[in-house]
Amino acid sequence: MHACCVIGFISAFIVFGLSGSSFEYTVRSHVNDISASNRIKRSSKATSRYDVSNAYGELTSANGYAISKDGYDVLNKEGYGVSKVNEDNKIMYLEEYQDSNETELRVPCVNNTTNQSVCFCSLDGTFTDCSRRNLTFFPIVPLETKTLNMSGNSLKKLDQDSLTNISTLSKSLKSLDISKNQISYIENGSLSNFTVLKILDVSVNHISNIAIENLTSGISTQLEHLILEGLQLKELPYHSMPNLNNTRLSTFSVKNNSIKNVSSTEIFQSLKKLKYLDLSFNSIRQINVEHSESLESLSLSSNELTGIPHCCKNGAKFPNLTWLYLDDNCIHDLHTDRLDCLDKLELLNISATRIKRVPKNAFARFKSLQRLTLERTESLRHLDSYAFNSSSLKRVYIRFNQLAFTPEQVDTKTILQLCRGLLKLDFSGNYMSMLNHTLWDDLLQNLSDLQYLDISYSGILFLPHAIQHLTKLRSLHVINTWIKTIPKGYFSKLTDLKVLFLKGNKLTTIKAQDFPPSFTNHLYIIDISYNPFVCNCDLLWFIEFTNKNKHKMDSFPKRYTCSNIENVQITNSKINIKSCLLAKETSKIIQCTCIATFSLMLLISVVYRYRWRLRYMFYVLKFHRRKYSTKRGTAYTHDVYISSADANFNTVYYQIIMELENRGLKVYFPHRDGMPGTMVLGDCLDKIDDSKCVILCLSNAYTHDYLCEFEAHMALERSFIEHGDSNALIVIVLEEICSLNVTKIIHKLTRTGDYLIWDENHTSDNLFWRQLGERMEIV
Repeated sequence: MHACCVIGFISAFIVFGLSGSSFEYTVRSHVNDISASNRIKRSSKATSRYDVSNAYGELTSANGYAISKDGYDVLNKEGYGVSKVNEDNKIMYLEEYQDSNETELRVPCVNNTTNQSVCFCSLDGTFTDCSRRNLTFFPIVPLETKTLNMSGNSLKKLDQDSLTNISTLSKSLKSLDISKNQISYIENGSLSNFTVLKILDVSVNHISNIAIENLTSGISTQLEHLILEGLQLKELPYHSMPNLNNTRLSTFSVKNNSIKNVSSTEIFQSLKKLKYLDLSFNSIRQINVEHSESLESLSLSSNELTGIPHCCKNGAKFPNLTWLYLDDNCIHDLHTDRLDCLDKLELLNISATRIKRVPKNAFARFKSLQRLTLERTESLRHLDSYAFNSSSLKRVYIRFNQLAFTPEQVDTKTILQLCRGLLKLDFSGNYMSMLNHTLWDDLLQNLSDLQYLDISYSGILFLPHAIQHLTKLRSLHVINTWIKTIPKGYFSKLTDLKVLFLKGNKLTTIKAQDFPPSFTNHLYIIDISYNPFVCNCDLLWFIEFTNKNKHKMDSFPKRYTCSNIENVQITNSKINIKSCLLAKETSKIIQCTCIATFSLMLLISVVYRYRWRLRYMFYVLKFHRRKYSTKRGTAYTHDVYISSADANFNTVYYQIIMELENRGLKVYFPHRDGMPGTMVLGDCLDKIDDSKCVILCLSNAYTHDYLCEFEAHMALERSFIEHGDSNALIVIVLEEICSLNVTKIIHKLTRTGDYLIWDENHTSDNLFWRQLGERMEIV
């Protein structure tokens, strides 16, 4: 997962023997991956080569090797696989590959004693694959064999006797893979007879440094690639280096061992032609860097380095170094001054470290730096102004760092201001939701040549307007964000866009105005899968679009499903023009009917909810309440009007009303005295006006009786009209009222505490009646 070397003798058939259909599938899978933007395409049979091109269709060559700008590599001029860097920053070692498409097929060519096939060969016999057959010996293979794969077997030793069956290949064998066996013994000079051997892989065996010394003794001077992976070595095989003095060794890998300290003196003194050195996946804490004129690629990935090695002390140690991998180490500070003398450095990977800040002008002194990778560094918190100041940078990967793009942590206006030649930018996997359109403009304003942009997994809520001005953009990735809509005409200016990924967003529909023909005609690949499409007539255009452009739609139709219809793909949603036209004609009628119905229901609900208040307002307007005088000479038909709930009838009538009437007062009690056949509200209002005072008997049941609420409102209004005459309104609380039952009118009546409390206890009767008599001015 971290940058490392993938070193091994891989069979030419396995690497290149893909059928046409499977090869196209592999190409599409590459583009699908957000971390891989390259596509591999087969060239014509006449050249019989694999051209490696990126998403832009570019192909470059460096030092005679055919490579892509992003590092997907294949063959050198001689037809041999070479080590180069892919998108995951891994060094790949490919085996010999002949200029013939016949290697795409293989046939059984070696049988065991029971006539079972144990080896398979290419049609021309130059490639023999005997891997993973549980063999304990080298079988007799075709004389034409140049590439022999014996990996994954049960070989125990390597000596002249065990190699007898392939001794006839001494002048022809160029590539030998004996990795993943059980070899523990190697005879001194056992491979000395194979004089044209170029690639040797002995990884994942039980051999020691002494065995490696025996292995390299008398080794072919033609040797170019030596792979010593997974041997549990505690130190580099320094004693074997002199044996390699006269070879052409350019690739040397000791990946995945247990090496802690490295002194490169012996390595570079003996290996004058070494170009690719892989020390990744060890436990290196210290490395003594010595001078090497030839070294082009150095991988120190996945070690325990706490700082960047001093490559510039006393002059440039590696004047021709092109690729440097320092990812997955314990590096705390970005001391780029230890590397800025490397004038030919093109690729620098400092991912998955403990770096917290990228300081100002950190890469300004690198003359040739084109690709910078700083990803999966969760400790990263700050990108200072002009952090990536470099006129040579072409590709910048600042992804999956969980870096928050806040003004305190990232200076969006200046970090890329001087990167005018930038072609590829990847900010995916960071927190960018706080960026508004202005900040996006600041971030991308000077990147007019940008061709690739990835802002996936960033939590953004909208498509930034600044992207519309990147007119040279060829590939745009906005995956797994929260985008709900595409602004009208958003892609109209992006006439060079070939690849568009919008999958995993919140798009519910795509309309014709979102993807005009002038935009979609030049698209190669488009992926809008995993969006919650709402399958209705609004989606009809997009369904027709997908059916016409199936060859462009990635993950179609399986990953394009309806969010409102379970387990149904949008192409199976039964939406058609006829049904949509009918729906259009009737939609207005239905819409108007629904609005009218809703309005009527709303009106009825409001009237019902506030019916008593509306009645109250009606009677206030209908009856002109006379302005009562508080003088005692005013004539009333009743002395007291008593309002109570039905539930309190017995208490009010037998204990209060009868007592008042016994004292000579004329009482009007609606539950007893109301005239049948009369309007209840009008009769109550008249009797309240004709009574000298009103007594409200409050209880929990009172608060739920709308007639009581009306009587309370009328009595309270009368009290206000009579200028707050305390005799006009008397409140008696029959029981403790629950807080949930305290309505607005109850609160108004009791908030001052000017009320009487009824108590069933007869000892307090005299007090209650004395207080009531004082209020009513009776004895």
